[in-house]
Amino acid sequence: MNKKPNNTQVKCLITDFDETFFDTSLTRNLRKEKEKDWDKIYSLIPQFKMYDGWQDVLKYLKENNIKLAVVSGAKTELLKRTLTHFGIETDAIVGFQWCYRKPNAKLLHMALEKLGLDPSEAIVTGNSTKDELQAQRAGVRFVAAAWDSLYKEELAQRCLMAQKPQDLIKILEESQVSA
Repeated sequence: MNKKPNNTQVKCLITDFDETFFDTSLTRNLRKEKEKDWDKIYSLIPQFKMYDGWQDVLKYLKENNIKLAVVSGAKTELLKRTLTHFGIETDAIVGFQWCYRKPNAKLLHMALEKLGLDPSEAIVTGNSTKDELQAQRAGVRFVAAAWDSLYKEELAQRCLMAQKPQDLIKILEESQVSA
């Protein structure tokens, strides 16, 4: 980790899905096809891998009454099926929207509206420059997820970085001190 977070109490962690929360790379080519075979994609969900360390983060969130939201460009049904398969409860899910795509801030605002929270009460984590720009546009603090990021070096120059999911716990702990 590097750089200090803004010290405003955090009530929600918003995470990207693909290559931040789950390794879904085995569906990458299938999801790029014009005519997607969703049944085949859904059949691969059991092979998705939640990144090591997320179980610790989920436990911390639950123990500290911090909400969890997933905001992704992935299809909402894929998000719901994956989270259900892995037994993960979330407080909000915002998936692919025809009218809004990353880095549009509306996707994050939709999650915050569902939760009744202000942008200052959340932290977003994601692995791409689009995630960073989306958080910036929404006025939400951003933590770059370095563990499977193609943009790691670029994001490291200007973002708070989590090298592994457990680093999010320390960042959240530091953010629980009211300004």
